[in-house]
Amino acid sequence: MITPTREHAEYTGWKSIEWNQASVSSHDAVLISTNHAKYNLKELAEWAPVIVDTRNAMVSVPSRPGQVTKA
Repeated sequence: MITPTREHAEYTGWKSIEWNQASVSSHDAVLISTNHAKYNLKELAEWAPVIVDTRNAMVSVPSRPGQVTKA
């Protein structure tokens, strides 16, 4: 759950989705805005239909042609 911050108080209480195939694949796209080692990017490539990668996190992860867009 997102905790209060001065900059983005409007997001307080929002929750992340569960990390599983059903949750990830039910969304149109995934945005990578921070590159964290905690997340299994191989699973993400298997589950997400479209990935917008703003941190070049997917550079060494096999993906389908056109699946990953670098932003």
